[in-house]
Amino acid sequence: MMGKTHKTIGIITGLAFSIYGVLSGNSLYTLALVTAPLGAMLPDIDHNSTKLGRARKAIFGLIEKAVLLSIVIAFLLFIMIGFSQGLIFIYMVKAIFIIIPIIVCVICSQSEWARKKFKFFIKHRGIMHTLIVPLTILIGAKMNSYQVMNILLLGLAAGYLSHLVADCLTHDGCPILYPLSKTSIHLMNIKTNTVKEYIVAFLLSGGIICIPFLLPH
Repeated sequence: MMGKTHKTIGIITGLAFSIYGVLSGNSLYTLALVTAPLGAMLPDIDHNSTKLGRARKAIFGLIEKAVLLSIVIAFLLFIMIGFSQGLIFIYMVKAIFIIIPIIVCVICSQSEWARKKFKFFIKHRGIMHTLIVPLTILIGAKMNSYQVMNILLLGLAAGYLSHLVADCLTHDGCPILYPLSKTSIHLMNIKTNTVKEYIVAFLLSGGIICIPFLLPH
C-alpha cells in the first residue's frame, strides 16, 4: 500500500493503544502514538523511493564508518589491556577472533556477489516484510522491565504488524512466513493507489480501533 496509507493506519494503531490506556487507567499507553506510526513506516526502509529508503544508504554509510572506527578502538584497547596484564599475545588473539567476523560482514555488505547471493535480505518486500522483525521487537519488549520502554516497543511492533497485514491484502503480498517459506502471502488482490486501497484501509483501521474494547482491562 501507499506510504500515506501505512502512516494513517499506524496513527490509528497508536490511537487504539491510547484508547486502551483510557479504558485500563494507564495513560502511559498513549506513548504508542509516537512509535506505532514509525513502526508502520519502518518495513519500507527497503524501498529506495521512500524517505526512509533514501536515507538508508547514508545511514548505513555512517554505521559502517562507526563500525570500522570501533574496530580500531577495540583493537587498541585489547593491546593496552594485554600490555598492562602481561598477556599481549592472548589479548591479540582474542581481538583478532572478535574483529575478523565484523570485518568480513562489512566487506560482504559491499560485495556484489553477496548482494546477489542474499538478495532476499536487501530487496523490497524481503526480510523487512516478514514476521522476524516485529517478533524480535516483541521479544525485546517482553525482556524489558521498564514499562515506558515496554509500551514504546509494543507500539513499534504493533505498527510494524499493521504494515505487514495491510501489504498482505495487496496483490504482491508479503513473505511473512520466512524462513519457513519465501512465498508471498496475499489475502486479497488490492492494487495500490486505488479506491479499493482506501476502502480496505478504512475498514482495517476500523477493526484496529475496535481491538482495545475487546481486550480485558
